Amino acid sequence: MKVTTHKLLATAALVLLAASAAEAQLGRTVDAGGGLYLQQSFDRALIREPSGKASELALPPGTTLYRIEPLTGGWIVAGELDALGRSDLLLLRGESGARTPVPAPPNPDEHPMRGNPVPLVERGELVALAWIAGPGVMQSAVYASLWSGVDWSPVELVSPAGPGTQIALTGAVLADGSWLLLWSAYDGTDDEIVWSRREAGAWSAPERLHEANDKPDIGPSVIATGRGALAAWSSSDGTTYRVKLAGFENGAWRELEIAGPRGSVHPTLTHGDGSVLMLYRTVVPPTWTVHELGERGQPLRQAVVAHESTFRPGLALESGTVPTLEWPGVEVATPVRVEAEWRAEP
Repeated sequence: MKVTTHKLLATAALVLLAASAAEAQLGRTVDAGGGLYLQQSFDRALIREPSGKASELALPPGTTLYRIEPLTGGWIVAGELDALGRSDLLLLRGESGARTPVPAPPNPDEHPMRGNPVPLVERGELVALAWIAGPGVMQSAVYASLWSGVDWSPVELVSPAGPGTQIALTGAVLADGSWLLLWSAYDGTDDEIVWSRREAGAWSAPERLHEANDKPDIGPSVIATGRGALAAWSSSDGTTYRVKLAGFENGAWRELEIAGPRGSVHPTLTHGDGSVLMLYRTVVPPTWTVHELGERGQPLRQAVVAHESTFRPGLALESGTVPTLEWPGVEVATPVRVEAEWRAEP
C-alpha cells in the first residue's frame, strides 16, 4: 500500500504531539534563554545558569514547572502543584544560594484549578503574574495580579471563560513597559492563538493574532524585542502542523513568512547573543532546528541536530557562537549534550 508524504507527516505529527504530552509527565525542559534553563524529572529539577553553575531543586510530588525567569541576583520558578483533585500556583525565588517561596496571588473565586503561571519580569524584578483558573479545563479563564515586592494587588480578569479550553499561556514585558499575553483558546470550532496587552492599567479585549481559520493553532511562544515582540506557534493545515511566526509592532500583529517546514511543531523563542533564537522539532526526519532571527523576525542562520528524543532540550550558546542543545538524561544530573554548527539560511 502506498503511503503519501502528507499522510506520513500528519501521522508523525500527531504521534509526536501525543508523545510529548506523555513525556511531559516524566520530564520537561523549561528555557528562559541566555543559558538559563531547568530540566525537571519527577520531583527534582536541575537549574543551569549562564555561568555554567548547576544546582538541584527538590519539588513536592505532583509539581509541574512551567517557567523560569532571570531576576536581579537570581531567578524565579513558576509552576503548579496538583493534590487531592485540586491544583494551585507554586512560586519559588532563588538568590545567593537560598530558595524562598513566594506566596501565590489571592484566589477570590476559590477556583479549584489554578495553573500555567507566567511571571512577568521587568528590568530584573518580578512585576506581575498571569495564570489560568476555573472550575475545570473546559471552563477556564485568564487572570493576572501585580506584585509590589511584598504582596499582590486585587486579581484582574484578562479573559473570561469561553466556549472551551484556554491553555498554553505565555507572556512578555515589552520595551515600552506594556505587558503582552498570548494563549490558545477554543472558539467553538478550533483552537486559535489570542492575545491581550496591558497598557495604562487595563487589559485589552482578547483578540485573534492570525487570520481566522477552521484548523487548530496551538502552543504559542512570545518574546519581547526592541521594536515590539515576536510570536511563534504550531498551525495545522488539516493534514499536519508547521511552525508559523508573527511580529508585533505599533500595536498590531503581522504574520511573517512560514518559518518551519511541514511537520514542524513546538516552537519556543528565547534571547541569544543580541538576537532571537527559535527552537522547534520536526518529525520527518526527527530533528531539532535552531533559527537565529533578527528583531523583526528576519532569518539570519540556522543549525539542525538529528535527535530522536521528543524531550525539549535546553539551549545555550557556547562561547557566544556555537549552539549547544542539552537533553535530560536518565538522571537529571547526567544530560546529553550536542553541539551544532551554524549554516546560512536556505
